[in-house]
Amino acid sequence: MAITVSLPTHVQSAESASANGAAMMQFPEEVYVMLFDEVTNAKEIKDRVVAGDGSVPDCVMVNPALVVDAFQVQVACSRAFMNQRQGTMKTKTVLTEVLFAMSPTMNIAESMKQFGISEASTSILVIVPKGPNSLSSVETSLTQLINGKLCSSEETFSKMDRAHVEKIFKLKGVPVNANVSKIISGTIATKGYL
Repeated sequence: MAITVSLPTHVQSAESASANGAAMMQFPEEVYVMLFDEVTNAKEIKDRVVAGDGSVPDCVMVNPALVVDAFQVQVACSRAFMNQRQGTMKTKTVLTEVLFAMSPTMNIAESMKQFGISEASTSILVIVPKGPNSLSSVETSLTQLINGKLCSSEETFSKMDRAHVEKIFKLKGVPVNANVSKIISGTIATKGYL
């Protein structure tokens, strides 16, 4: 089942078109986050996403080992939609901008490799901007696309691999009891500014 993550209200009012007239995805009030486990068709999914297959719902497919909690998702999504609104995106779409925002690196290819799904992925965290379709229709579309088990909302962030997170975010020496979520979210929020 999906959990709902609300986005800050001060960044929700996006223009319906950019300065050059290209259509923009409206800044959603919320995103849905769901975890699929025991996935057996990651290669097919990745190929369809990369090819721009129109049957794939507008969503971000993330490596769940690097996602600590809903706050990290909230900050990355807010950053991506704000970049879109301000015309400062580094990637081609706002959905890939979310993946890029989640990463501590300014290297787009490295961000996609680390935070996106791989052909061998057996778990996929899916972030879906709230749109005109109901949550149940989005879940139906995703369960038809992804051969795997849709996990309960309590399990959404259960795949986080602390050792992998510490390596990617260079947290060596950070005390075990430190609030890793705040450190990561701070990194996301300030990336490119410092």
